[in-house]
Amino acid sequence: MAAELNAAGFDTSEYGTLGLSIDEKGLWAELRLSAESGKEHLTNVLGPVLITPAASGDARPLYLIPFDPTTEENQDPDERRYCHRMLLERFYIAGIQAIGTADVPDVLIIKADDLFRKATHEYSDKWQARELSGLKSRLIQGMAKTLNKGTLKGAVIANNTSLEIRLRDEDDRNAAISLLLKANSEQLAIKNMSGQTELDAPN
Repeated sequence: MAAELNAAGFDTSEYGTLGLSIDEKGLWAELRLSAESGKEHLTNVLGPVLITPAASGDARPLYLIPFDPTTEENQDPDERRYCHRMLLERFYIAGIQAIGTADVPDVLIIKADDLFRKATHEYSDKWQARELSGLKSRLIQGMAKTLNKGTLKGAVIANNTSLEIRLRDEDDRNAAISLLLKANSEQLAIKNMSGQTELDAPN
């Protein structure tokens, strides 16, 4: 792309790519630049750099965006399930934070966009893909069904973009947090990937 732009008379800035890989020796990072650089903080990390020695075969990097629905067909099934589970867990943690900081009694409205923003370290603000609306809808409806149990039965209402929880007191708050903490993320990921949102939290 830089060559095409230069040929058309446009100047391009320096750029680079960072890759991560795992082998029997551990987790490696490799930075490649478009041109030689005299900047010491860059030259020190050029080429393969061992980040974590002796990482296990199941070790994976921490994804800023754990799951991308636009590329899931190109992922290994196990990796896709792992990434889906990471996103779901972050989404639920963001939900727990919202519930934990709410004033009670309160009718708390939790927006899927807000949870998704926290789950992706705010990268979702810059992410434009039509597949996201369906993913957010499944996530928020799955959370609503997880919460709509026990003492909170009937106190949770959801649509495609948000859910509403009626928290009458601290007991309701604690019940909601407990339900989200107990939700089985493996089951959640499988059901969310298949488009199902019904999930039973374990006793």
